[in-house]
Amino acid sequence: MAVPLSAGSAHAGSAPLQLYLANDSTGGLTERSLDFPLPEDANMRARVVLSKLLSEYTAPGSTHPLPPAASGVEGIDEVYLCPIPGGGRGQLAVVDLTPAFLHAHPSGIEPETLTLLSIIATLHANLPSVTEVRFLVDGENRPTLAGHADLRRTYLAGAVPMAPPEAFLTREGKP
Repeated sequence: MAVPLSAGSAHAGSAPLQLYLANDSTGGLTERSLDFPLPEDANMRARVVLSKLLSEYTAPGSTHPLPPAASGVEGIDEVYLCPIPGGGRGQLAVVDLTPAFLHAHPSGIEPETLTLLSIIATLHANLPSVTEVRFLVDGENRPTLAGHADLRRTYLAGAVPMAPPEAFLTREGKP
């Protein structure tokens, strides 16, 4: 199901949108606010929000450039919102990435981690009820995004650091 990234019939009108954009130069996330047409339905809203985020990474001058095959609708197959297993508070967002996104994403712990952190932070900012995020690729579990960032775990949303340099340190405390 294609989700339009313009003011289409599925949208109720412009709404505030918070993007947390990865910045390869700083190794952190940069907040960007804009008005954007968003659907009322939470599942569709999550998908549109993430499609907009990923489309920013293929734009000229992106601070976290990804190849065009990883952009927008082509990068996100679906986003499912469901209760936290075991009766936890909030919602679990299951982000189903496309195989094209996985194969086009640059390999490396820093670019992969920044992509995941930006997705998690952007989801939580726009859907505060999302407290946990899991990733699938083509509906299945995969070990990593592009060889490094772990896709098998459940990530806590709302606890994403804006500048995660400590995520890239070795056990000796060195980058």
